[in-house]
Parts: sequence; structure tokens; C-alpha cells
Amino acid sequence: MYKMYFLMTLTFIMFTSWVVHSGVFLPQEPVTMMSREDLKTKLGSPDLIVIDLRKAKGADGKGQTIMGAVREKPARPKEWAGKYGQEQSLVLFCGCKDDKLSILVAQKLIRKGFRKVYALAGGWQAWLQAGYPTELK
Repeated sequence: MYKMYFLMTLTFIMFTSWVVHSGVFLPQEPVTMMSREDLKTKLGSPDLIVIDLRKAKGADGKGQTIMGAVREKPARPKEWAGKYGQEQSLVLFCGCKDDKLSILVAQKLIRKGFRKVYALAGGWQAWLQAGYPTELK
């Protein structure tokens, strides 16, 4: 009987800890979308960081990205978020449908205290379709 009570208590504590630290049940933070036109006009701004959340070679396999963008792993924002100032403008983009990955990572950054976080509306495909500047990385 004691062992069953102990195991149930331990399971409850572990589950509660996971819920608290994972943020699974936290209210979702609203994310502002930035248009490709707005981003193009801001490229080169000293406080702007464009973050490519796609795989290292991108979905196209060519290694192309938005001019000046840095690549970061979307699964590990805790590891790389400290490289950027919380007052900098971070524009995230991915190659997925409906910008879901960019929005999810942006929400995590907002919860960490970043104030100027945006997801690029239409992501990589919208940027390419507009013919805006890219580079190989």
C-alpha cells in the first residue's frame, strides 16, 4: 500500500513539474506578424535580427536564406535566446505551412521577456516569391 501511494505521489510530482516547465498549458501569447515588405525595408537595421528556423540547408537543400539571417534551432530557443538583446527586433521565419513553427518559437521568446518578436507572414516561400534578397549560408 505504501509503495503504491509513493509511486502515485512521485508520478504526480513529475507530471506537475513537466507541465510547469514545458509551458504546455500556458495561455498562448499573441504574435505580431511582419509582412515581407516591412521586413525588406528594415533589412540592415542595427537592432534587427532575422532568424531562419529551417534546417541547416533549408527545405530547398541549397542553403539559401534571407539576406543577413542567422540560423537557429527551433527546438532549443533557451540555448540561443541569450545571444540576442530583449530590446532587439527578432523576426522569425520557417518554411512550414501557416508559419506555425515561427509562431510557436516566437511565443516562447515572448514568455522569456522579449518584447519585439515577429513572425514573417508567409515565411520563406513568401520571401522567395517576392524575389527579395537572399544569400547562401
